[in-house]
Amino acid sequence: MGDATRADGQSGGISFFANRYGWVCDNVLSYDIVLPNTSIENVTESSNPDLYRSLRGAGASNWGIVTQFLIESFIPLNPAGIWGGGPNFSHWNSFPNL
Repeated sequence: MGDATRADGQSGGISFFANRYGWVCDNVLSYDIVLPNTSIENVTESSNPDLYRSLRGAGASNWGIVTQFLIESFIPLNPAGIWGGGPNFSHWNSFPNL
């Protein structure tokens, strides 16, 4: 894994690297969140494990407003950087009985 990186936005969680490194939510190290009682907390796995797990997707999404999160980054396997694309099922019509 690479260094921890500050990120101000999230563009999804599933990528070509998900099998190796997990989804984006699997790599979040901490969250800055404004709770409903207007307090601001920095939530980590050790400081508040229940809220940390909930923010990673193990519960309802109305815990507060996340203002910032810290994500662990990685160095891509290919030297040209990360590429894009999606699965293509061009031979789907070759199987009419499916």
